[in-house]
Amino acid sequence: MIYRYGDSTSLFKKISRSKIFFLAIIVLVVFLEISVFGEKQSQKKVANNMNALEQEIAKLENKNLELTELLGYLKSDDFVEQEAREKLNMRKSGERVMLVPKAENPESLAGAVSGAAEIKNWRLWLEYFFGETLN
Repeated sequence: MIYRYGDSTSLFKKISRSKIFFLAIIVLVVFLEISVFGEKQSQKKVANNMNALEQEIAKLENKNLELTELLGYLKSDDFVEQEAREKLNMRKSGERVMLVPKAENPESLAGAVSGAAEIKNWRLWLEYFFGETLN
């Protein structure tokens, strides 16, 4: 086909009106939409990963701070003194140590005190309702 200047139906008009051109435009638009959607999904995944990593960084920084504080306490003189007293049974000069003996059987002591004043339950109820003491 020979193109002539001034021809009423130009080549561009013929191509733009063809069914193949229309189909190619639709395929191109669908392809672009699919690639844009895929890119949005990958950006969303990256953003979620970044948020998770930032939260993990914050947790690790807090734990690091706690461990630094614990290390500072463990290196302090107060901790060394406390451990020497508790585990090595040491004392400062001029201090007096008092030992309090533990009761051998704490239940026997409680039983001795409550055994003298032990009253049967039915007697307590009788005294509660009738106000009389039965001896």
